[in-house]
Amino acid sequence: MPCANGVLDTKWRTSKKMMYLLLTLLLFTQGTAQDLYDRAVKLYQGVDGPKDPYRAAELLQTAAEQGNADAQFMLAVLYVTGDGVPEQVAKAAEWYTKAAEQGHVEAQFNIGVLYVNGIGVRLDFAKAGEWFSKAASQGSAAAEFNLSMMHLRGDGFEKNLQRAAEFMTSAAEKGLPLAQYHLGIMYSNGEGVSRDLVQAYKWADLAVKSPDAGAPDLREFLANMMTSDQVMEAQRMSNEWKPKTR
Repeated sequence: MPCANGVLDTKWRTSKKMMYLLLTLLLFTQGTAQDLYDRAVKLYQGVDGPKDPYRAAELLQTAAEQGNADAQFMLAVLYVTGDGVPEQVAKAAEWYTKAAEQGHVEAQFNIGVLYVNGIGVRLDFAKAGEWFSKAASQGSAAAEFNLSMMHLRGDGFEKNLQRAAEFMTSAAEKGLPLAQYHLGIMYSNGEGVSRDLVQAYKWADLAVKSPDAGAPDLREFLANMMTSDQVMEAQRMSNEWKPKTR
C-alpha cells in the first residue's frame, strides 16, 4: 500500500506477514491433530509397539480438542467402554455430539442411539430422529432401520407404516440382515406395503444367508402359505439380488 512516508506500507507488510503466520499455524495445528489421531489409533491397536489405551486416550483428547472429528468419535467410544478413561457415558455424549455436528456419520448414529434409549442424555425421541435422519442421509443402513422402527411405533414421529416400509426397504437393499428380516415380516403382513409372500420369502431368505446373519428364519413359516412355484420364484429373486451401496 503506497504512502509518502512509508509508514502505512510497513504496517501493511507487517499485517500480511501476521496473516501468513496465522494461516501457517492453523494448517500446522490441523495437521498435528490428524497426526495425534493417527498415533492414538496405533497405540490403541498395538501397532508398532504394545497397546497403550491410556496414552491413546491422552492423544485423542488433545486431537479432539483441536477439532478432529475422528478423534472426537473415538474418544466418545472410549468413554462408553471405559477403555483408557473412566466410563462416563454423559462425557461420551458430548464428544459424539461434537463429531456429529461436523458430519461424522457414525457419531450421528451413536448419539441418536443414546437419545432413543436415554443413556447419558435425557430420553428424547425427536432428537434421536433428527440424528438418525442425518446419518441416513449419508447412507447409514442402521440409521434407516431405526427410523423405520420409530415410524412403526410412532416414537418421535407420527406413526406411518408406509414411511416405515420405505426406510426398511432402503436398509434391506443395502444388505442389513435385520432390516431384511423385518421387511419380510412387513410383506407377509401387508404392513406399509401390499401383502406379497414371494417378496416376504425373498427377504427372509436373504436375511439368513447373509454372512452377518443373526435374524430368525421365517422361510418355513412362509413356505407353508405358498405354492412350490412361488417358493422357487422367491429363491430365484434372492439368488439374483445385489446390494445397493446408497
